[in-house]
Amino acid sequence: MSFVNAVLSYGPGQESLEFRLHLRYEFLMLGIQHIIDKLRKHDNQTLDRHLDFFEMVRNEDEKEVARKYEQDQVDTKSTTAVFDLLRRKLSHTAAYPHLLSLLNHCLLLPCEYHNDINNE
Repeated sequence: MSFVNAVLSYGPGQESLEFRLHLRYEFLMLGIQHIIDKLRKHDNQTLDRHLDFFEMVRNEDEKEVARKYEQDQVDTKSTTAVFDLLRRKLSHTAAYPHLLSLLNHCLLLPCEYHNDINNE
């Protein structure tokens, strides 16, 4: 966790909210939240400080994103909330047709439905 926090908070991440968010989203996509949840079960003060720092900076960054888009909060865990924000942000810009094209192409992605999705 010390390494992850250092990667997020120093170098390019120190100056760039977008860079920190990009890296954090990558870590989250790779399953770091599941690992953090497991690490929380250990009774280790040093580890807990690193986990707390990760979550504190994450919360601060999400508040900054919300302020940037003039929102009280942005629920980055909600597809609908992120989509609505993107739609509002891009609705009257040259980027909107590209967003629509991206979404149209996403419709073509193969989907496999499992009976037991929650146990993966």
